[in-house]
Amino acid sequence: MVCFLMSAVLAGACGREDASRTPIRGNAEGETLVQFTDFDCAGCKAVQPSVHALRISHPHIAIAFKSFPLSDTESGLWKHLVGRCVFNQDRDSFWLYYDLMFSSEAPAAVKTDHIAELLGLDAAALAACAKSLDTKEAVLADQLEGKKRGVGGTPSFFFKGRHVQGYQTPEQMRQFVNFSR
Repeated sequence: MVCFLMSAVLAGACGREDASRTPIRGNAEGETLVQFTDFDCAGCKAVQPSVHALRISHPHIAIAFKSFPLSDTESGLWKHLVGRCVFNQDRDSFWLYYDLMFSSEAPAAVKTDHIAELLGLDAAALAACAKSLDTKEAVLADQLEGKKRGVGGTPSFFFKGRHVQGYQTPEQMRQFVNFSR
């Protein structure tokens, strides 16, 4: 799949995300920017400063995370499985995990005991969760949702029925959100 494909097309309307099943950063009751991303995607890592700048310039907008693993390898999917389980144990810790995965200190291979220690989580529960079929189904459900919405690569963003895909500068991200209003 293409990581840097740029397109802005109308997509299905994006309502509020269910905060009990979807990691949401910011005001879960406000307007929501839905982000389909892959932890191994260079474009997804590169766009993080733009997402951060949007959070500062538009504090009323929430950011919802959706898993969209591009890699067919087990290690690519594994990062998303562990992320889902971090969210299940402690919603706030998910965003620490997310930030770690896109930082310069991101581990090449994610080990549940190491992540649990870093985030103060139950290592045995994290490992068991990451290996469960329910967790894999939840991650693949995000991916299927993305495909149904027209995601062909990452990062992909949806806001108020509009879709933009690929790296966005901070200014492009602000324009996308403002244009969608």
